Amino acid sequence: MNYTIRKLTQKEALTIAYEWHYTPPYDFYDMEADEEDLAMFIDPKQRKNNAYSLHASQRLVGFFSVDEKKEKTGVLGLGMHPNLTGQGYSKSFLQTILAYIKAHYDYDTLSLSVATFNKRAIKAYKNLGFKEKESFMQTTNGDVFEFVRMERLL
Repeated sequence: MNYTIRKLTQKEALTIAYEWHYTPPYDFYDMEADEEDLAMFIDPKQRKNNAYSLHASQRLVGFFSVDEKKEKTGVLGLGMHPNLTGQGYSKSFLQTILAYIKAHYDYDTLSLSVATFNKRAIKAYKNLGFKEKESFMQTTNGDVFEFVRMERLL
């Protein structure tokens, strides 16, 4: 699949937040599952200027954001349209995002966090060179969940 990337618009943010719904157990990633995450995602000021949408055949298929955590390390957040997950698109999807970040940001390392139950995503990240760094517990979606932080050199 060929992707184009552009700045995430408010309309796209609202579509993702209120119309994208994943099947269990991945409904954990529904934007509406956590009020704080939802509020941040739909507020353009909190999104800042670092949120992007991915399109294929003129259709919104994903998004990502990248924030600086510490000097030379970017923190990646991302999502793929629910109808496309588990369909074999993760490699090209992630490669496109990584190439964009490498071309437009001056990071040496990229970090992301993923819920440990999401073995499918962890496998996809590992296949593209991410390494598990640490596990941690985080309060989100009204409960406490285990996450793993992963890193990859750019």
